[in-house]
Amino acid sequence: TYNLTSGEVMLSNTISSNAKILLENWYENIFSIKNENGINVTNYVNNNATFCNDRSLSSQKGNGDGISFVPSTKFASQYRLKNVNKPTLICPDVEHDLFSAKGSSGKGNQKLEYPVGLILGDEIHFSGSLRHISTNSYLKNDVGFWSMTPDEFGGEYAPAWVFAYYANTGYNSEERVYRSFALRAVINLKKEVLLSGGNGTMDNPYTVKLAN
Repeated sequence: TYNLTSGEVMLSNTISSNAKILLENWYENIFSIKNENGINVTNYVNNNATFCNDRSLSSQKGNGDGISFVPSTKFASQYRLKNVNKPTLICPDVEHDLFSAKGSSGKGNQKLEYPVGLILGDEIHFSGSLRHISTNSYLKNDVGFWSMTPDEFGGEYAPAWVFAYYANTGYNSEERVYRSFALRAVINLKKEVLLSGGNGTMDNPYTVKLAN
C-alpha cells in the first residue's frame, strides 16, 4: 500500500511484492526443472489453484482507507484472528484479492506467473497456532515464516504489519514487514495425485504419484 494514490490503484495488482517475485523465481528456476521418473514435477501441480490476499478493511469506526498513513488502517483479518478467533477460508473480494496463475481457468484474477503463493494467516490459525498461545502444530520446523494476510497499515511511524508464524513459540501473530522471516512456498496438488508412501514426518515425508 505504501505511496499509492488511491484504493483503486492498490487493488489493480500491477506492482509485484518482493515475496511474489521471490516465489515465482524459485518456482521457475528450481521447481519447474525437477523431474521424477521422467515426469516433470509440475505435472503434479494444480494450475487452477487460488491464494487469497484478503485486503478487506475492518468495519470499526475511525478506520483508515488502506493507503493513508493517518488514521491507520486495520484489516478485517486483524479482528477475526486477534479478537474473535474466527478464521475463514472465504475470500471476500474474488476479483481483486483471489490470486491465480495466468492462463488458469475458474476463479481468480490471473495475476500470478505461476501457481505458487504463501499460506494464509487463517490457515495458520486453523492448524492450531493461535496468537500468543504456543503450539506444536504440523507447521513447526524451527523456521519463522510470513503469511500473505495483512494485519494493519499506517500510524505514527507508518509501519505495515503482516501475520507471521513464529518459530520459537509457534504463535500466529502480526509482525512488521521490515523484519526478516522466511518464505515457505505453497502449491496445490492435482486431485489425480495419490499418496504412495511416507508418514508425513521430517525423517519420512509423504511421497506422491500420479494416478494411472
